[in-house]
Amino acid sequence: MQAALFFGLYSMKKKLLYVLYDGIENSVFQGQVLTPLINMTHDHEITLLSFETKKNIKKILPTSINYQCEKKYSFLGAWSLFSTIIKLKKVINALQPDTIIARGPLAGYISMCATKTIPVTVQARGLLTEEYKYTHPHKQNMLKNIVHALRTQQFWHLEKKLYGTKQHNITFQAVSPALKHYLINAFNTPKNTISITQHDIPQQINKHQRNEWKSVTRSELNIPDTAHVYCYNGSAKPWQCPQETLTFFKQQLQKNNNSFLLLLTQDTQTFEQLLQEHAVDKKKYCIKKVDHKKIYRYLSAADTGMLFRNNHVVNWTSRPTKLLEYQAVGLNIAHNNTVEYCLKK
Repeated sequence: MQAALFFGLYSMKKKLLYVLYDGIENSVFQGQVLTPLINMTHDHEITLLSFETKKNIKKILPTSINYQCEKKYSFLGAWSLFSTIIKLKKVINALQPDTIIARGPLAGYISMCATKTIPVTVQARGLLTEEYKYTHPHKQNMLKNIVHALRTQQFWHLEKKLYGTKQHNITFQAVSPALKHYLINAFNTPKNTISITQHDIPQQINKHQRNEWKSVTRSELNIPDTAHVYCYNGSAKPWQCPQETLTFFKQQLQKNNNSFLLLLTQDTQTFEQLLQEHAVDKKKYCIKKVDHKKIYRYLSAADTGMLFRNNHVVNWTSRPTKLLEYQAVGLNIAHNNTVEYCLKK
């Protein structure tokens, strides 16, 4: 009878299909995709459908989440997604999900085309067209410029079709008020179909736990108890402004010699080189590779989290993962007024 009750309760779970197009090896997958999905497994039977260029990645997923992988092909315009839409339709017909969540505009577009009846929530994470333009500036090579201009138009038309849709089963979740306003103004997204997502915001770590982690972690890293610790959590990619981050820290160090820099990054060698170029005393910083599961313990050692971005609409409308993680452990935020979400906190 207990077994029958268990399977009866399990069958009562709603079936959720999560469609992912930017890969489960993406740097934000653990915190922004997997953790929220795990939190939903108590009342949802979840299937993660990921379109990937390679398939040997299932090992990072827990057994509580079903996983399917399909081949991802190069984007050459909306027409090039036709075979992907067909694959998604087959998955939908087989699973018969109650709801679908699609991460980003590409996953959102194929989901919109694959079903006209099942409720689809499109998670608007950023601006696909503007991000492409931002990362592909004009070059001296005319042929490349023509290709980039064509690709820009393809992305814009896809976003226009998706975010401007009146299809009754499609709703949107934006990561920030600035992104919501942009979608409404640029693509005429119906106001009643778009909300601000909250489910992927990390829970606040209680003060007692933070203080315990702070003491233990500072001892582990040989950081003085009296130091004011500035933390940067992220990569050395140019768009994350590592140079500006180190320049800011040097300015703080000049004001207060008791300042200390904690770098939590996978790009340890790059930051080591940058710190040498900035002539920062080795006694004033620590570089550490940290597994995402331990990130809050190490962030708790800091007092201030740093977040610098270039002045661009992509950054203004964003809600950076590192910002949410800083806030989860109660850090002050040092920023340069280029992310609207920072100004509202």
